[in-house]
Amino acid sequence: MKLIFLHGLGQSADSWKEVQDLLADYPSEALDLFPSGVGTYQEAKERIYQHLSKETEPFVLVGLSLGLHLHWSFQVLRYQIFRPWFCQDVH
Repeated sequence: MKLIFLHGLGQSADSWKEVQDLLADYPSEALDLFPSGVGTYQEAKERIYQHLSKETEPFVLVGLSLGLHLHWSFQVLRYQIFRPWFCQDVH
C-alpha cells in the first residue's frame, strides 16, 4: 500500500526524505503543499484533494502539523476521495 506524506508549515516534501528512506520497502511519495502558484491554505487543500482523487490504489495518508490538519479535513470527505472498496476497510 502506498504511503503519501504531507509536510508541515515551513517545510517541504523533502522533509520526509529520511522517513521515506527508512520505509524504502513501501511505495511512497511526499507532496509539496505550496509549490509555485499555490499561496493559500484553500489552494493547497484543493490541489492535494485533486491529487488524491486521482489515486487508483489504496493509500495511507500521513501528515505532520499542517499536513495533519489537511489529513483530518480529508477524513471528513473520505467517502468522496477514497474509492468505495477502500472505504469499506476504514473505520
